Amino acid sequence: MIGGTPEQADRLLALVLDGTKTATASALWDYEAGGEDDRTLDSWRHVHREFFSTYAAHDRGFAFDMPVVLERFEVLYRR
Repeated sequence: MIGGTPEQADRLLALVLDGTKTATASALWDYEAGGEDDRTLDSWRHVHREFFSTYAAHDRGFAFDMPVVLERFEVLYRR
C-alpha cells in the first residue's frame, strides 16, 4: 500500500496517474519488522489469505488455486 491512509493513497495515486510521482520509497526498518516470515509456501498462504481477504479490491477472498501475478525485482543500486 502506498501511503498510510486511504486518503493519502488516493492523493499519491493521482500524482502517479498524472506523471508527477514516478517513484516511491519505504523505510528498510518496516521491511525488517514485517519481513517475509519464514519464506515457505505455508507462510505465504497464511499471510496472503489474511491480506487478500482484508485488502483486495476484488470480492473473491483467497483460494489455493487462485491466479497470482509474480513481480521480480532487481537491485539496481547497492551501498
